[in-house]
Order: sequence, then C-alpha cells, then structure tokens
Amino acid sequence: MAEKLVISPETTLTLGLIYRAVKTGQQALLGDDARRAMEESRTRLLDALGRGPVYGVNTGFGELKDVVIPAEEAKTLQLNLVRSHAVGVGRPAHPDVVALTALFKAVELARGLSGVRPEVAEALLEVYNRRIHVYIPIHGSVGASGDLAPLAHLALFLVGEGEYFEEGVRRRGLPGDFRPMSLEEKEGLALVNGTAFSLALLTHSLLRAYRLLDRALLALALSFAAMGGNLNALEAFIHRSKRHRGQAYVAEKLRSLVGDSGLVINSPSGSEQDPYCMRCIPQVLGPLVDALEYARTTAENEMNSVSDNPIIDGEGRVYSGCNFHAMYLAQAAEALKPPLAALGGLGEKNLARLLAGAHRAGLSKFLASRPGLDSGLMILQYTVASLVAEARTLASPALIHNIPTSAGQEDVNSMSVPSLIMLEEMLERLEWVVSALTYASVLALHARLGGGGPGGAIGTFYRRLVGLVETRILEGDLAYQASLERLRGELFPEGLARYEYYVVGELVEKGL
Repeated sequence: MAEKLVISPETTLTLGLIYRAVKTGQQALLGDDARRAMEESRTRLLDALGRGPVYGVNTGFGELKDVVIPAEEAKTLQLNLVRSHAVGVGRPAHPDVVALTALFKAVELARGLSGVRPEVAEALLEVYNRRIHVYIPIHGSVGASGDLAPLAHLALFLVGEGEYFEEGVRRRGLPGDFRPMSLEEKEGLALVNGTAFSLALLTHSLLRAYRLLDRALLALALSFAAMGGNLNALEAFIHRSKRHRGQAYVAEKLRSLVGDSGLVINSPSGSEQDPYCMRCIPQVLGPLVDALEYARTTAENEMNSVSDNPIIDGEGRVYSGCNFHAMYLAQAAEALKPPLAALGGLGEKNLARLLAGAHRAGLSKFLASRPGLDSGLMILQYTVASLVAEARTLASPALIHNIPTSAGQEDVNSMSVPSLIMLEEMLERLEWVVSALTYASVLALHARLGGGGPGGAIGTFYRRLVGLVETRILEGDLAYQASLERLRGELFPEGLARYEYYVVGELVEKGL
C-alpha cells in the first residue's frame, strides 16, 4: 500500500499524482496544519456573523440572498439547502468520479478559506478512502453557483439522508459504520458550492483521453505497418521544421513503434507518398496532444484552487465572488472535442484504406477470403462510420448554450457538466473506433505475414492481441462481434485502477 497522502493547506495535486493515488488505492488523511487552518477559519467566520449578514450563512441563496435568517435557524438553513438542492436525475456518476469529487472537495476545504470544521473534510475523505459509491445523478449541474445538484447528493449522503451503492444494490442511508454528520453554519453551502464535480469529470475524462491517444497510436502503428507505410514522412527533420510540440511528439512515437517492424519503407520519392490518413498522422494528432496539455494545466490549476463562496481571509474579511463558476473547466472540455473528433476521422480513414485493398501491401478487399462470396470486414467500417458521425455530433459545444437560473440572478452559466457529459460520450464512441482499427490491423498483419508477427515494438503488442482476434475470418465469413468486444475490453478495461499507458505514460505523469 502506498504511503498516505497527507492533506495540508499547501497540498499540490497533479494529474500524475491523482492517477497513482487512484490506481494504488492510496489513502488520504487530514494533516494537523490543515486542521488548524480550518479551525482558525471557522473562528473568523463566526466572528464575522456577529458583525452582520454573511451570504448563505444567515441569508437565503441566489435570488433569495436578501432574506435574513435568524440565528436559531442557521443550522436548519444548511440542511434545507442540501435537501432542496439534491434534485439531480439520470444514471449515477461513475464510482471513480464520486471518489475524485470527494477528494477534491476535501482538499479545497482543507485550505482554510471556507469557515467549516475539520470534520467536514474528514467525512469527505472517508468517502474517498473507502471508495463509497455515493449515488450522484449525472445530470443537473449548469456549472455555476457550483455543481449544486450533484454536490448536494454527496452532502445528503454525509448527513445520512442520501443513497449509495453496495455490491451493485442502491441503498438509502449510510453503511453501518459511517456516522452521519450534523451540519453547522456555512457547511451545507460549502459542500454544495464549487466545481469539484466538474473537476472530477474532467480529470476522469482526461485520464481516459490520454489512454485513447495511447491506444490510437498503437492502432495507427499497426495499420501503418500492415499497409507498408512510408517512414519518410515521420522523419524527425520534417517535424523539427514546424514548431508544434504535439506534432513532433506524435511523429517520434510512431517512428519508435514502426521503424523496426520490418514492414515499412523509407523513400523520399513522390511516387511512394502515402495518403494523408497515413502521411499526416503527426499533423492531425499533434493538436490533440497540445489540447490535452492545455486541459491538463487547467485541471491542475483547479485542483489547487478554492472554488467556494463566500470565502474568508486571514483577517476575517468575507469575500463574495464567483470562484464557483466552472467556465475554465467547460472551455477545457470543449478544447478537447474537435481534436478528438479528428482522431475518430483518422481512425475511420485508415480502416477504410486498409479494407479497400491495403495500399501497397496487396491484401484482399475487406480481408475477405473469397471477395464476393465473403464480405470479410466490410461492415466493420460501416459501424465505425456511424460511431464517428455520433462523435462529431457530440463535439458540438455545450458552453455556448447559456440558460439563466435563479430568477435571472444567476444569468451566465458555464454548462460545464453538459460539456463534460458529451465529452465522456465521445470517448466511449472513439474507444470503439480505435478497437475496430486495432482489430482489422491485427488481422491484416496476420494475413500478410502468414501467422507470424511484425518485429520490434509493435510486434510485442501484436502478439498480445492476436489471440483475441478471430483469425478464422481469413478462411471465410463468420460472426466476430463477440471477439471485437473482447478486444475492446483488453484495450479499454473499466476503472482507473486498471488503466495503463503503454506509449504516453510520461505525458500522464509529467506532460510535454
């Protein structure tokens, strides 16, 4: 078991740290300095209450901000807030997203600017450490005033009135040894305010998108080798001449994967040029690398920020602003969608090219044994075309569709969660696209090499996967959808604890 992550007011989170923590099951605990910072902040908040109204602590919320709440009703106000705001709908958030939400919210509160007791952060860390799958419906946040509905469902669980999953069964209340929390002044508001849910969705999608890039590079390398591609277009000299780091990165990775395969050529002759879907892979996928790095920086900045409102400084002054607004996270999600859609198109084009006769490799159309009598993998490209069309539709930006809330008081919302839900749906489609290209490429290599395998880096990967592919297709048509599903399960297993990065591991850990 990894050493515990001790949370302090100065804790610095990174994507790599989060990945390692979730993968290893690392536990987190509240440090003594965080406890002191929260207790001091709590004292300053209570002092501020003695000087007059503090938004959301002894006033109503949103458009009801001018309603002053008597001191004897202050705790009831916080519980009412949680109960009334827990009105999300739809499928439950992934358990990894729930765990990350709890962790991010705990780290934020531990910075000592929110005026809540240490017990609040500790309850959140218990959810994270035990990986309790709290029922948080995925739909309902507009990504401003915080992720109100999703975070309210998490808070409702903490007070013993929410729901959670146990061995796949949805239950109301708390696990037997989880003590319900009583909310005091400001604590309901601090729990439902902020961007922790949007941030968890973005972090989860980022790790998933890096893995998609990883598998896409492998799939494209396999198809490049299967079609006898020309390595000349991947030479470093070309990519040093254009100052885009993502482009150079993709070219270097592809060279390392296919250069020693024994199946490619290296010719500067124009007559040996490959089609764009092969020759321009670095220029097409490079922007995705750069977009991932932008989204990563945005996510890491948010991980180390305070998104609560109001917040209290060291002198006891109260500030009411908009740190709960998730436009940064919405923009990061939207920045990923177009280059991801381009990845899908690139995968489909290489699949279509492979099945149309495999370029200079001379394979049969659709890898069919007896073209005409057999259809081979013809319809696999149809399925991929459908998936790419869906992915492109999901690439439409949600953040531009502002809808005011709270009687117009909250009139500019980020729509971060709708953006991130669409991003997650895109990734699901594109995982199938990459799986299909991998499937066809492995089968084409098997056909081209008569059962042998390519040399070098992709040879190892080929040998790992060929047993999952239905190679009897090369002898005549048969149903192969089940084997495609098995291959996808190998490439994209469920859950962050099972994620691996064969090609882009250093990107996940440190970035470019």
